[in-house]
Parts: sequence; structure tokens; C-alpha cells
Amino acid sequence: MKVVHYSASGSEVQKNGPRQGRFEFCRLLEGTVGSPDNFLFRLTNLDSGFFSPRHCHNFDQIRFILEGETDFSKDGKLKAGMIGYFPEGTAYGPQTTSDNLMVMTLQFGGASGQGYLSADQMETAGGELKASGRFEKGKFVTTDAGGKEHQKDAYAAIWEHVNGVPFRAPRRRYRQPIFIDPESFAWRPSATEPNVAQRHLGSFSECETQLDLFRVAAGASLHLQPHSIYFIVSGRGTIGNEQYDRFSSAQLAFDERAELQATEETRVLHIGLPDLRAFMLHKPRELAAAL
Repeated sequence: MKVVHYSASGSEVQKNGPRQGRFEFCRLLEGTVGSPDNFLFRLTNLDSGFFSPRHCHNFDQIRFILEGETDFSKDGKLKAGMIGYFPEGTAYGPQTTSDNLMVMTLQFGGASGQGYLSADQMETAGGELKASGRFEKGKFVTTDAGGKEHQKDAYAAIWEHVNGVPFRAPRRRYRQPIFIDPESFAWRPSATEPNVAQRHLGSFSECETQLDLFRVAAGASLHLQPHSIYFIVSGRGTIGNEQYDRFSSAQLAFDERAELQATEETRVLHIGLPDLRAFMLHKPRELAAAL
């Protein structure tokens, strides 16, 4: 089990990323580079200069808005307290943001098994691509020998540069991203854990990515599930032998369990990660090429 603390983590600014605007983030948890179940769990700060065109990915995303709001045009807005699930293969945007947007983001390999590029892979590949073109408004722009410009989604260009095969989005399972307002869900008391209540927000794809909010009263405890990430929205207490506070996070592997004990009322977001073990013998680029 890993427990990390936002208050003790440094931040970095993406220099060669695929989107326009300042992109400052704090890495909290990361998966295994090159694996279909790779992921990046981070807190990100954006300003109103950020822009992303309408596009889709070959990985899944969960975004929890902590401060500010972000506008996805015809898909709607995510405001503070709301959560968005952005499935692989589903187009969304264009996206703009308010100043001082703070968002918890999990980007992770989805049910297609194509995995997720690490932040370091993205940064390195973006820098290398600048030798042959430029990033502009979320696109990668190149000019051929005849002077004609060609545009490609910037993330797709980076993915192709890293993997050496054409980017192919998975067939979409959902027609549009799913925007969730947790405050519209009722708290349901736990049948097994006293003074614990749950808001079950959804379960997605055949690999069963799960979203829940838990409210744990001071002095109560919550048993944490394996193959999951837990994000402390508010409160203090311990997870195993580690203390936690606001924006602390914990990752549990397939064979791990732990107990959260609240010393003050705690609200915690649970993300049950998808089970991608069926893809673990394959490389993401091989799966993409087979589509």
C-alpha cells in the first residue's frame, strides 16, 4: 500500500505537453510505464489560457473539480464538487477553463488495453516532436516539402511517436462523457460499518471501474478495498500506520486491504480501478495495431 500527501509533494510545469496554456501539476501516484494498466493520479492547476480542442483518447479519465470550473462546450460544464468520467473513444470538448482551476485527475488504461503514456514519456516525446513541427491550439502542425500544413491531434501525434504505430481510438462505449453531481446522490448508511455512509456514483465499462464517496464519522473506520485509489476530500485520521489529511491519497494493489480510521469526520473518494489482467501479456501498441 502507498500513502502520499499533497502537502508534502512538489509541483512541476509541463513544457512540451499537447495542450495550450499553463499546466502545473503535482504527481501523487503512478502506475507501471508500458503496462496496459499504467495510470497517472495527480492534482493539476490550470488558468484561463488553457485550451483543448474536441478530441478523444485511447485511455479513460476521471476528473474531480476542487476549485473553479471548466467548460466542455456542448458537453456542458464541470463545476467545483462535480466529477466527470471521460471514457476512451468518446469525443469531448473543446475545453476552456476558469482562472485558478484545481482538479484531481486520474488518467488510466481502459478496457481496450492500450494503456496510458507516462508524464515523462509525454514530456520527452513532445520535445522531440518540436524538431519537426509545432504545437498550436491542441494540434501538432507540420509543413510538407510543398509548403502545405498538416494538423493532427497533439496527443495522437505524441502517442504515435512513442509507439510507432497509427493512433486508433477504441470503439466508443458511451456516446458522451458522464458528468456527475455527487450532491444529488443520497447518503446510504453502511450495513456493515457503523457511522459510515456511502454515495455510489457509478460503475463503468466491462472492466468495472467504480466510483464512490464515503462519509466516515469521527471515531469510525472504513475498510478499504484492493485494487483501488482513495482520495481524502476532507478530514483527518490514519490509513494503516500512516496519518492522512486533506488531499492525501492511498493506493492498494490487488492483494492488499487496509483500514481507514477517522479522528475527525472524513469524506473520501474511492476509485475502484479496472481489472485489465487479461491484457497484461500484450503491449499497448500491439493492441492498437490489431484494432
